[in-house]
Amino acid sequence: MSDKIMLETCELTKQFGGLVAVDNVNYKIAEGEKCGIIGPNGAGKTTLINLISGFLKPTKGRVLYCGRDVTKLKPFKRVELGIIRTFQLASVFLNMSALENVALAVARFSNNYKKLGKRFFSPLLEPYVKEEAFKLLELVKLDCVADCPVGSLPYGNRRKIEILMAIAQNPKIILFDEPFAGLSEPEIQELTELIENLCKGRTMVMVEHKITKLQKIVDRISVMCDGKIIADGKPEEVMKDPKVQELYWRYKE
Repeated sequence: MSDKIMLETCELTKQFGGLVAVDNVNYKIAEGEKCGIIGPNGAGKTTLINLISGFLKPTKGRVLYCGRDVTKLKPFKRVELGIIRTFQLASVFLNMSALENVALAVARFSNNYKKLGKRFFSPLLEPYVKEEAFKLLELVKLDCVADCPVGSLPYGNRRKIEILMAIAQNPKIILFDEPFAGLSEPEIQELTELIENLCKGRTMVMVEHKITKLQKIVDRISVMCDGKIIADGKPEEVMKDPKVQELYWRYKE
């Protein structure tokens, strides 16, 4: 991890009518840092990720990426800069094969993207794109279902494919929004190991409800409640914070 600040929010605020979902949040992420954001339902975690990734416009405040103000950039422009995210529900093309899903992400990052874009959903993808996509599927032992429609696969495998699609775009920073939602404990353990392996050396932010799911993955945890960050630090330090202990007794797992 370096001292370079990759992502920063400055007094970031989002209101929905009278509800303040994110309240004056100042948040910094260093290059190579792996951060977790936890908190109960309605704490503002996903709204914060939506603001960082451009899916929501802030009521006030700024988002800085490598010192550049990206607050007004559309989501696809932030993707081009290297800000990649996943969603609470696996965001994949259900009618397309596992290979085609990952190949689209590989093509998106390739130098020939504009040319490929004209036939983006064609099964006749460039050979090197299919080769790279197949290698990624091999990494997570899904090469055996490469030709299967993603909609026919178990939900845990769909989640793996979504993460592969994010990694295929060579993100500078990857934002995970509750990647373990809907998974069994064995699937969570398997996905934890997968994320650890695929995200080595990468800058990462992961939103979750439970600190127990993050402790092995992240270096630092921030706790949100009522739109504010109420604690921030190493996982073991954060869980000793009286405010956090009170919060987790109130919203017992």
